[in-house]
This record gives sequence, C-alpha cells and structure tokens, in this order.
Amino acid sequence: MTRMRTNVYRVHGMMQSYFTRKMTGYLDYKGIPWVLRRFPGASPEAMASGFPGGVPAVQTPAGEFMWDSTAMIHHLELRFPEPAVLPADPVQRFVCYLVEDAADEWLYRPAVGTRWYFAENAAVGGFELARDIAVKMPVSCDQAHAAVGAHVLSSCPPLGVTADTIQLWVDDVLRPWMRVLGAHLARRPYLFGERPSLADFALFGGNAAHFTNDPLCRRWVEEDGPAVVQHTHRLLEPEDQAFGAWDDSASVPDTLTAVLAELCKRYLPWVSRACVDGVAD
Repeated sequence: MTRMRTNVYRVHGMMQSYFTRKMTGYLDYKGIPWVLRRFPGASPEAMASGFPGGVPAVQTPAGEFMWDSTAMIHHLELRFPEPAVLPADPVQRFVCYLVEDAADEWLYRPAVGTRWYFAENAAVGGFELARDIAVKMPVSCDQAHAAVGAHVLSSCPPLGVTADTIQLWVDDVLRPWMRVLGAHLARRPYLFGERPSLADFALFGGNAAHFTNDPLCRRWVEEDGPAVVQHTHRLLEPEDQAFGAWDDSASVPDTLTAVLAELCKRYLPWVSRACVDGVAD
C-alpha cells in the first residue's frame, strides 16, 4: 500500500545545498509542513513544468512546481503572511533585500569554492552532498562525489573562484564578513531585531549548508564570529525560540553600519558593475 503525506510541500533538493537550506529554514520558521525529496538538480516531472534546472525545486500540495528561492518565498508570504519575514519599514526592507542579494549572489562564491578547493571540506561536505545525489542516481557515493566535484569545479572559474583565488576569497571576503556579521549578531539574535527576516534565511542557507557545516569553514566561523554559529542553531530549531519585534528603524546599530560598510568594499562595486554590464560574472 502506497502511503503519501498530503498537504505538504515537497522540497526537491539536498541538505548540503545552499539554497535548499535557505528554503527549509524559511519553511521551518513559518511552520509550513514540508518533506525532503533528494534531488540531483533535474527530474522529468520538474522539467515538464518548465524548470530550468538547479536546486531546489519545490512541489506544492497541488502538485505544481516552483523554483528560485526568493520568488518562492515571496509567493509563500502571500499564502502564509504571518509571521512576516519582510520588515514593514521601507529602509529596513531595502537593507534586507541588499543583504539577501549579497548572500545569494556574492557569498555563494566562496561557499562553493571552499567546499571543493579545500580537501578537508570536500571530504565532509562534498561527501555528504554526494551521498544525497546517490539516492537518485545509479552510481556509488564515490562516483557521485567525483562527478559533482568535477562539475562544480568546472563552474567556479566563471564566478571568479579558482585554485589561485580561493584563498583571497577567504582572507578578503569570507572571514572579514564573518567578523562583522558575528559582531552584529552578538548584540541581537537576528539581523533586524528579535525576529528573522528574508536576509536571515539567505545567510542561514549558506551557513547551515557550508560555513558551519564544512570543518575548515566551521573553525574559521568559530574563531571570527561565534555568534553566527548561534544564529544558525536558532534557525535550525525555531520551534524552541521566542520571537519578538523588529528593531526601531529610527535607531541604526553601529554594528549594522559595519555590516553594510563591509559589503561596500567588494560586493557593492561588483553588483554595480553587474547592473551596468547586465552580466554578473
């Protein structure tokens, strides 16, 4: 007898995937029921719906597929408006979108680079990823690990991430970011106060899947911004947390100013050029 849960969202992804964890963190916080279906990036059912490929895709209880984490969260916010993850204040909301974009488009680069260019991370996070892929593919876990590693490494140079540049990404982007983010989160549980925002889930995705998961990255985060680890743990178990209000928008913490200043060093010039050129390389 086939036993299928109804009225749940089916997240087709992998638990070591940056954007899968962004979505599952959001779903857990909202109390939206979901189940994981391990997914290597494509399936006949998803492709028939027009899915362009990638991870994750989410299947609604009605059987429809949707994709792109930001678009999916916006859609779900209309269906499940409380608790809202977008601040009502327009300036806070703008900063929320800014940090979310930096997490999705900028910090993703050192995430994939540190996983596959550092052997210790590849042996743990990479193997965990391969184990999920092997569920749906007729290959051994070692074969999946080799294949996904080769695929991701081939996709890194267009992102500006290579064996020659990865240490620069770590020293100039990742670790300075964790220092300012950790300093900010040491004073408040979430970016904009006592409740998580869309930007918190974007950061959670990278942190849960990569930066607090892969061993070398975890040691850096524990050294540079231990409050980031606690932020990740809170969003892993939202049922046990008490949530409050957004910060007063009239009073901007100096630690948030430092977060934005850090993004202005390299992310802002990059995204500004991408907007002009129409290419985010």
